[in-house]
Amino acid sequence: MPVETELKLTLSPADVPRLLRHRLLASQAKDRPRRQTLLNIYYDTPDLQLHRQRVALRLRRTGKRWVQTIKMQGRAVGGLHQRPEWEQETAAGTLRLEELPEGDIRHAFAQASLRSALHG
Repeated sequence: MPVETELKLTLSPADVPRLLRHRLLASQAKDRPRRQTLLNIYYDTPDLQLHRQRVALRLRRTGKRWVQTIKMQGRAVGGLHQRPEWEQETAAGTLRLEELPEGDIRHAFAQASLRSALHG
């Protein structure tokens, strides 16, 4: 299963331009930075079963494209976060839990009562 690696930074809005000019970031940029509007819908049960399992279920719309994402518990050291992540394109606003891969992700959503209790 793919593993997502994120570096999370905390900085003031005034420092963003300076960060974007940093030589390490600038040397990797293919194009100028651009703004993008994302619509995120996070799902859980009323009693937060996914949250307690350290699982996140999200639908994200970018333009006309919808992607279902499931993230499992991982680890974080010094601002570097790594965790298993599974993504799949889907139709507008549609969860596709019947197609989950074998392993921890499928196990997390195995109970029909959990799937039926999900809401965004």
